[in-house]
Amino acid sequence: MPTEIRHILFKPSEVITALLLLQRQRRIELPTGTIEAADADDDANGLPFFTIQLRPDDAARATHGAHIPLRFGSADLQAALLLQCRERNLPLPMKGSKVIQRFGSKLGLVVAIGNADTQDRIVQRISGMN
Repeated sequence: MPTEIRHILFKPSEVITALLLLQRQRRIELPTGTIEAADADDDANGLPFFTIQLRPDDAARATHGAHIPLRFGSADLQAALLLQCRERNLPLPMKGSKVIQRFGSKLGLVVAIGNADTQDRIVQRISGMN
């Protein structure tokens, strides 16, 4: 059976929306403030993470300081982007392998559908695990 690979790319603003939705769903309250910057990068293991630089409102500034870096790892990113797909009615296969990958400033949800052995090899290659 052939293997199908889908790439669903998210701009930084869409990633922020997805992460805020995830935090709301998890009932995790984030400090209020203004987002000054947001950036995707890879950690030492080649796994993507996303950092939001938040300038807290006056009330939160006394507690948190002038800037708050909010860092989200690949597991949170995957959960957030899957939730965003569900919210936007983007169809995703239940059994497909799903991996987060960085494409420049965008983050991508890479979905492999098909032969399980092929899926595993593709996911390992994409995620940098050999």
